[in-house]
Amino acid sequence: MRFRIVCTLLMLWTLPVAATETVAPEAAQSAMPQGSYLGAPRDSYQIFMFGDGLASGVLARLKVAVEQDALIKVDGRTKEESGLARPDIHDWAQALPKIQESNGIDIAVIMLGLNDSQPLRAGESGVAFGNEEWKAAYGARVDELVGILKAKGAAVYWLGLPPLGAKKLDANMSLIRDVQKARVEAAGVKFLDMRAVFGADAKSFQGGDGISLTAKGSDKLAQALLAAIRADIGAAFGSAEAAGLSPDGPQADAPASPLFGQLVSPTDGVENVMRPAYRPPSTLIADAEGNVVTGRVLVERLIESTATGSSAEALFMKGQWPAPKPGRVDDFSAAAMSHP
Repeated sequence: MRFRIVCTLLMLWTLPVAATETVAPEAAQSAMPQGSYLGAPRDSYQIFMFGDGLASGVLARLKVAVEQDALIKVDGRTKEESGLARPDIHDWAQALPKIQESNGIDIAVIMLGLNDSQPLRAGESGVAFGNEEWKAAYGARVDELVGILKAKGAAVYWLGLPPLGAKKLDANMSLIRDVQKARVEAAGVKFLDMRAVFGADAKSFQGGDGISLTAKGSDKLAQALLAAIRADIGAAFGSAEAAGLSPDGPQADAPASPLFGQLVSPTDGVENVMRPAYRPPSTLIADAEGNVVTGRVLVERLIESTATGSSAEALFMKGQWPAPKPGRVDDFSAAAMSHP
């Protein structure tokens, strides 16, 4: 009896599946290009967001957006009155190392600047907002923040300030944005232009006070950020394709293999009920519309792909184990068990 069970398990494990061994994992890893912004693919990504009052709304919407995403997790710290101009109110450069010690941060997102249209203190004197000395001093603080995050291996995304309803404040934000963009890009970090995201419909995303954003506006920025990050995650996994793993199954020169739920051969009648055709992780990131394909969605698509009337349909949708051929090692009928 024990022998039969062991043989059955071995037979099921070795049922023909789409060829996935044409490139060994080690070989694929070594052959992958190193140009991805996020480096080598990971099992999961921890996004950590830092910012001010505007960032708090974006962070909240970002958390909602990834609730069903098995690949991405989101956390963050925001201080409504914080910025880079007044470290005496909140010093992000001092706070970051402590946050990094207690959080594994793969992707750091920064959104600051709303409270920074004011003089900077340099030593005992102040530097007037917007002049060249102010730009240099503020840029140095941007450099410091980015340097701290990069030193711990985080991929950094800096969110540019969105357009605001208050005209004078918006003009100041444009100046701050230009300084941030120049310093961030000089450091080799991604700067995401949130002004372009709102486009001509900016007013519909702005709060009535001319400073804040509506929930719709925060969600708009969160979705734009998430799309950029998912694209880079897809690029990291997509490097596997460059190493010879096709997203659509075996390579062209690999032996053909039955699809999920199809007959292995007309004479044998055994079906490939164990696993679907191979798909590299890149296809589990997002579909053409940018929607993540994981968890429940993946299971639903797996069920949809089963052939009607197949053993795969019976097993996975109805819970019916396929009947074995009489006398085969997985035949546990009374007649078969009566023979030693």
